[in-house]
This record gives sequence, structure tokens and C-alpha cells, in this order.
Amino acid sequence: HEFIAKHYRGFGDHVEKALEGMTSDDSKPTRYVEDFFDKVFERSIFTQITNWRRTDFNVWLSVAESGSTAYWTGESAPAPISKMALAFTELKYKKLIAIIVRTKEMFKQAAGSNLNESILFNDLIGTTALSIDTPALDPANGGDDERPASLTYGVVPISAGADMGAGIADTIARFDGDLGAAHWISHPTTLGKIAMARDAGGSYLFPDLSPRGGSLLGMPVVSTRACPIDSDGGSLILVDPTGIALAMEPGRLVDSSDTNISMVDENDSTGPVMVNMFQTESIALKSTTYANWSVQRAGSVAVLAGI
Repeated sequence: HEFIAKHYRGFGDHVEKALEGMTSDDSKPTRYVEDFFDKVFERSIFTQITNWRRTDFNVWLSVAESGSTAYWTGESAPAPISKMALAFTELKYKKLIAIIVRTKEMFKQAAGSNLNESILFNDLIGTTALSIDTPALDPANGGDDERPASLTYGVVPISAGADMGAGIADTIARFDGDLGAAHWISHPTTLGKIAMARDAGGSYLFPDLSPRGGSLLGMPVVSTRACPIDSDGGSLILVDPTGIALAMEPGRLVDSSDTNISMVDENDSTGPVMVNMFQTESIALKSTTYANWSVQRAGSVAVLAGI
């Protein structure tokens, strides 16, 4: 890391220490690695919404398939007993890896300026955060051995129609989660459309809403580009985080200037090409994040689509 320390000058010490932290013992991440993952998680819906059912990986979770029942009982009569049906599941480790490659010239050009340091790490931070949230909100993602299923997978969406207020009312009616803990999630563009809805008198239906979030009917709104939007419109997702189990933890942040990276050009049909970092005077940064989630209580998610 001598090259980076030299050419980052005034802030080179910070970057050198950050890169040293990347190769630290997995069991003892340095403050710089912790700061990196803090920034990743800050951008994710799983941190912007706080009251998920937090758990550790590989820990058995009990799910109530049918609850217990209380009975009114007469004097001296035996108290009835109800049977609570439980199912058990666990969240196994699933990992997300992001790799970016930058030339050493970029570090040279960064001398005397904090801008490129921000570009370098923010690019990896943004990529990682978006890649955590996108599969969590993709209705087509049924999950597999590599990634968890979407929170919205299998949820039958409600058609928005022309009346935005009626569509939102239908979404709430379909929702079986706890409205006291619920949050809305949507794409900034979709939230902009909803915020522009007016009543017959010309007043905004949802004055506390904006593309950046806000609140909708008093419930917090999280704005994220990970929420799906296409030619048919966007979606508004209502989620009760207390009915969803979440396990998430930082992994490793490592760098290399002498490894081989398999690269693919979208415009090249010849397939992957191995590129050597030493030969091309480049540095590769790789982050590994562990995350898994699962809807534990039916009805915890409702979707309004076609907005």
C-alpha cells in the first residue's frame, strides 16, 4: 500500500489505514472497515427501517402457524387448553460480493483532493447497498442457494387504477401486518407521481410525501432506486418489518494489485477476459457482505402496482 500512501498525500494516511484494515483478521475488523460497512448499511432499506425481527445466522426461528386461544371459564370449571402450532426455520449465511477495479493513475490524480477518495469508496458503497436491496424488492426473485427470496415474492399485487387514494386504501385493506409498525417502500419516481395526486378541489392528497420519502397516512416512507419500476409503472410496497426475520453482518474488505480478475465487456461477445492487476497497473477492491431475510408472518407485505 506504499503507492497509495504516497500519492494520496494529505489524506493518504486514512486510505492507507483503510486498505490495511481490509486485510485484517476477519474476527477483528478495523475501525475503517467498520466505517465502510456502516455506510453501506446506512443506504440500505434494512437500516432505514429499524424494527425488523433481528436474528443471527444459523439460529432456529419459531414461526406460529396457529396461535393459542384464551377462553372464558365458569366458576370451578376446568380451564380449556389450546394447542399452538409452531414451525421452525433458520437463516443461513448468504454472501454478496462487489469488486471494482481502478488504475493507479487515478490515485495519482487524486493527490491533494478528497474528491476521488469519495468517488472510489462511494462507488463500492453504493453498488453494495443497491445490490442488497434490489433482490429484496424484486417480485420475480424466488430465491435460491445464492440469494434470499424477495419480500414481495408470491404477493399478489393490487392494481393502482386511476384513483390513487382508492388504490392505497385497497392496499391497506389487503395488508394483514401491524399498521403501527408498517413502512412504505417505493422508487423516487413513483413517489413523485403519488405526491402529485390531487383531490377534486385541487389539493394534494398526500402533502407529507415527496420523491425523497416523508410519510404517507402517517406511516414512514423509504425511497430507494432498488424498488422496481418499468413501462407498466412503479410499485408501492407496504411492509411490516416485525413479521420479517433479518440477519445481516459485515464481512471483509480486501484489496489486491497483483491478482487476476475475470472481466466481461457488455459489447464483447467473446466472453470473459483475465486481466492482471500488476500488469495493468491497477488495484482491485472487493467487499463481502453477509445478509439473509425471510417473511415469517403471512400478510406482512402488500403491493400496489402499476402506478
